[in-house]
Amino acid sequence: PFRKGGVDWLAVGGVAAATAGAALFDEKIREKIGVPGREDYNRDVWDIPTFYGDGVGVLAAGAGIYLAGLALGEDEVRTTGRLVVQGLLSGAIATYSIRVINGRSRPFTGDGSGRFGWFETSHAHQSFPSGHATAAFALSTVLAERIGTVWSRIGFYSLATWTAVSRVRND
Repeated sequence: PFRKGGVDWLAVGGVAAATAGAALFDEKIREKIGVPGREDYNRDVWDIPTFYGDGVGVLAAGAGIYLAGLALGEDEVRTTGRLVVQGLLSGAIATYSIRVINGRSRPFTGDGSGRFGWFETSHAHQSFPSGHATAAFALSTVLAERIGTVWSRIGFYSLATWTAVSRVRND
């Protein structure tokens, strides 16, 4: 972070401001999209993005890609697998650090979106940021950028966004 320039910090500030601004609409978004009482897997189309953002699945995908590259002697494929694992792990560290620090209540607690229990470690108070969305965006970013086409970016980032929306839908 110490090598970042002014434009980089401006972008970070913009993302932070947009996140804080979006938080003002949490309850309205939840009312429109969320379905209270849903489980992670409901045998419907929303299971696809939930599965795509599963951290263990993304880790297995990264390891599988790495091993395939190793077996085939393809350094680019092996590197892609390593990048998926690295992206997932760095995202997970950031996600869980932020979760513990802000302790935001999960929707099922009924505490409301404004309830924060700073340095909370219980599962019920670790809803933000989404681990599924983090895993999905880690995988999508690596695959979209390694493939490097407009269509790969549209497809993979759309799938990751669908994962984030599914987390709200599944309440």
